[in-house]
Amino acid sequence: MKSLKIQQNLFGENHLDVALSFNNLGLLYDDMGNLPKAEEFYLKSLKIRQNLFVENHSSIAISFNNLGMLYKNTGNLPKAEEFYLKSLKIMQNLFGENHSSVAKSFNNLVLLYKKMGNRHKGEEFCLKSLKIKQNLAGLK
Repeated sequence: MKSLKIQQNLFGENHLDVALSFNNLGLLYDDMGNLPKAEEFYLKSLKIRQNLFVENHSSIAISFNNLGMLYKNTGNLPKAEEFYLKSLKIMQNLFGENHSSVAKSFNNLVLLYKKMGNRHKGEEFCLKSLKIKQNLAGLK
């Protein structure tokens, strides 16, 4: 919090370092189990990132992913799916279909669909992730 205050005083509210501090505080509160506080900081980080970057930026995808994780942990599975899919779309647009970040996004959806009881959809994303990992490892 001290670091955040210094950054806000130096740079103002609409700066990448401030967004990173909000994101880190969100991660901290998420780990501590204070999910409402984590959501507050994740949303603040997202807002700044959306002001700074075009919608198709990896920093925004990270914010979407963190919110997806948070909503999965709170049991708001439809909202988690919404944010995970937003993150995936950005990653696919940035990196294409054969990138480790896309595989990680697929894995997040696998775990979500497992929790939702949608094994069919989970299997679909698991196979997509596996294919990427095999391609990256040179296995066919």
